[in-house]
Amino acid sequence: ADARKLAEDTVIKKLGGAPAARAAAEAETSTRETASGLKLTFTWGDYEAPTLPTDKDTAGANGSIVITKLVIEKGKEKAEITDAITFTIPALAWADTEAGQAEAAIEEALTAAETAVTEGMVDAESLTIMDNETSLQVDAELADAAAAIKTAVEALIEDENITVEVTAKVTTAVNGDTAGAFTATVTLTYGDKADGNTKDVTLTGVIEKYVAAT
Repeated sequence: ADARKLAEDTVIKKLGGAPAARAAAEAETSTRETASGLKLTFTWGDYEAPTLPTDKDTAGANGSIVITKLVIEKGKEKAEITDAITFTIPALAWADTEAGQAEAAIEEALTAAETAVTEGMVDAESLTIMDNETSLQVDAELADAAAAIKTAVEALIEDENITVEVTAKVTTAVNGDTAGAFTATVTLTYGDKADGNTKDVTLTGVIEKYVAAT
């Protein structure tokens, strides 16, 4: 029905009239009247629906619809066009499909979360830790720091569909009075992890020189 209306509107515009209300259609015909008083009766032939793209890298195939006869009437005057007129029905772009729109919404949500983390974790307390008595070495896992950062990040994320995972490890050991550093990788996941909708944010923290408790 939408394809037929599109074809009807195209014909009416080519005839110089504005589209008007569509009359009740029979199985293979439909009637339209233009604002200029033309009565158009369309007889329909083959219809092939366009196909949807399966992903953003695949294009759908265009469809088509055929008008096998067009009768144009105004008053007592009548003309018939019996040469078939074929109209191409463009396939939807991936961004216009339901799946494409859902994908875009997820990407938008993850980007907003990424921005919230990047901006909200500037100078965060959880990004500064103290070295231990035996000295943290490069590549050492920092479970406590990761847990603290996770708590801080979760407080910044407003979208309940997004979950947070954090890993942290030493990148530079403390050297005398020179502070060390660690890297925290924040993984933001939208929905089911198996769907692969994730975004990583890398944060850099400071390891201060160990000071024994007094």
